[in-house]
Amino acid sequence: MLIYLAKNRGKVVSPGQLYENVWHEIAMPSSNNTITVHILNLRRKLEEDASSPKIIRTVWGKGYQID
Repeated sequence: MLIYLAKNRGKVVSPGQLYENVWHEIAMPSSNNTITVHILNLRRKLEEDASSPKIIRTVWGKGYQID
């Protein structure tokens, strides 16, 4: 997931896009929960303060982005 976000640096990637491109399966409504948990885990590993992320940004209503 991190590699996919990095390859799409500067672009907003929706949870559905992430799911389909990382797991190569069709995204279902419950797939958003899977993405949310994985993003949280990545932030815990990468960010100094996971509650105030600077590396993986959330673009509300659209998805995630690495600048």
